[in-house]
Amino acid sequence: MSIYIFDFDGTLAETLPALLGIANGLAAEFDFEPMDEAEFQRWRGLTTQEILQEGRVSLWKMPRIVRRVRREQHRIMPDMEMVPGMRAAVMALKQRGDRLGIATSNGEENLRIFLGNNQLNDVFEFAQYGISLFGKARVLRKMVQQQGLDISQTFYVGDEVRDIQAAKKVGLQSVGVSWGFNTAEALRSVRADFVLSDPTSLLYLPVKVQDDFMDGLAEPVALESAGQTELDREPLSMSLAEMFPTFSRIALGS
Repeated sequence: MSIYIFDFDGTLAETLPALLGIANGLAAEFDFEPMDEAEFQRWRGLTTQEILQEGRVSLWKMPRIVRRVRREQHRIMPDMEMVPGMRAAVMALKQRGDRLGIATSNGEENLRIFLGNNQLNDVFEFAQYGISLFGKARVLRKMVQQQGLDISQTFYVGDEVRDIQAAKKVGLQSVGVSWGFNTAEALRSVRADFVLSDPTSLLYLPVKVQDDFMDGLAEPVALESAGQTELDREPLSMSLAEMFPTFSRIALGS
């Protein structure tokens, strides 16, 4: 049995398309310049620290901005959709006996609305919400202790660099998803253990590769060995297209 703790915005919920509109709608109120699509895409390649260093938004305003963003999200949450393919992946993980949780900066009410609209109220066993911008490591550590989690079997799945950084501080296996805020390149830059391009790939963590499955691979998949350090380890990037047909015979629960 594995444990999967999920970020919410951009990981489970497809909030990215709405984020730019919400941010620009608050520009006048918080005295920062609106952002066009090109600039937004550039930001996707930056870490949270790099974004703050650019000085577009004052750090002292961030708590107020976060509260306003949550309020705007609450307004549109009834229409918020799940990332395509994510519900099926989450249900498959649950059905095979894995434990599921959520750790998010979003608010309790927004999370409740979303889970109810997607018939997921009984799927996630535990959740922490309203986490501060850089408070995820502390909360994840608390979750591990309270839930009695085996960190060697626990994955934290998120779409931002700070999600990866938080998971690593706690010792969890870090899983970056490229369909959210940060790009795959940004997630790799902070040494995510896995970088996924589609939700179905969640079903294959960790991948157990048999020797005969390696035959026919165009390029070998580099898995971590005991002798590798964190600095020289490459993250395992996986997509459904890359895994099949090579891994099609791996049992779902293996």
